[in-house]
Amino acid sequence: MVGKRCRAATSEQEDMVDSSWSAIEWFARSNKADGIAVEVTADETDDECAMLLSDYVKALGARQLSETVERNVAALLANPALAFSVVKSYANTRMFDTSEMYVSSLGVVIAACGLAPIADPLGEYRESFRRKGSNPPRNPDGSLRYTVDDVDVDVLNANHACLRLCWKNLLTRSDALSAVPPAIVGVGPTDRAKLDWTRCPPGVATLGLGPVPADFVDSAGVVRLGEHYGFDMTTEGPKPADGYWHQGELRGVAANPPGRAWAAIPDDSGRVLTQAGEHTGESLGGARYVGFHPQCRWNVSLADVEAEEKESAEFERTLRNLWHAWLAEYDADGSGTISLGELKAFASLPECPSGDGYMQSLYEWAAGNLESGDLEAAFNEVDADGSGEMEYEEFKLMLSA
Repeated sequence: MVGKRCRAATSEQEDMVDSSWSAIEWFARSNKADGIAVEVTADETDDECAMLLSDYVKALGARQLSETVERNVAALLANPALAFSVVKSYANTRMFDTSEMYVSSLGVVIAACGLAPIADPLGEYRESFRRKGSNPPRNPDGSLRYTVDDVDVDVLNANHACLRLCWKNLLTRSDALSAVPPAIVGVGPTDRAKLDWTRCPPGVATLGLGPVPADFVDSAGVVRLGEHYGFDMTTEGPKPADGYWHQGELRGVAANPPGRAWAAIPDDSGRVLTQAGEHTGESLGGARYVGFHPQCRWNVSLADVEAEEKESAEFERTLRNLWHAWLAEYDADGSGTISLGELKAFASLPECPSGDGYMQSLYEWAAGNLESGDLEAAFNEVDADGSGEMEYEEFKLMLSA
């Protein structure tokens, strides 16, 4: 439950949310960890937190996190069920801003193992904008816009330290599959760890394995990971014409769907991955590595980014010029904003006084709502801060939509 706290935090089941966040706070307070807010456990003493944590760990069972750093590290190296659960949890994390997957998915496990605190591989990139008094660019869906060149590879590798411990277990132990209950590996397609490589941030696609050369994909579309696991690219059908797989699925060799067997690979082929490594700047976005996809939103050139920024700046200038021209004509009280009455006067004109396309759209919106009797309601919807005046940012948001 601790490992799946992102899902728990958005659950509608209060007991799931409370117990998940309580466990995080119990651990932090018992180990005198800084940086974790005390919310759920504010009324409990440190000793009570330690006792509750101990009881909670016992209740979760032997395959869950322990209350001591040493036991947690030992468990990642010795318990395949826990190691696979951590890797799968990382694969299945879904964040609104996908880059935050770096920070949010591993924080508790890393803290529990006493490893270097989780950090943001895009921290310096974000900070460079803050120093200039601006915000980082965003994609149309609201996610952070960046390229592989903006990722701090040293921070990324440090964040994946606990995943490399998990892989050391899964790639080398003889019981790495047999000791993992089938329900954890995934008994159905929706249960398994699937990765969409058009959406994965750089470095995330191989789940802490580091660089995996593309020529490790065999003729059956599988990358063998030790004796027991692999990335299976065949779940999306035949190999695409452009040669780039869209999805990878992490699963055990024995967990074969009906009618499909994994291709046998001779031990001397050299195409079996037996050790997790660290990323380099080249491997984060290189086509020679598994997980690369040319349609991935982060595999864009800096020239493309600059072109989009130029287009955005031109759009901003166009809207500002339109705003000032509108104020000059219809801001009767000189307030620098547009009131409902001033908007109504504009909407009452027999036709739009401008040939500008944005002004035409604005007139059609206002005149149409005036005619239907909905202008005040439409104005109030645009007036996000409830000031009774339409300001530039509200005007911009309305026209952008």
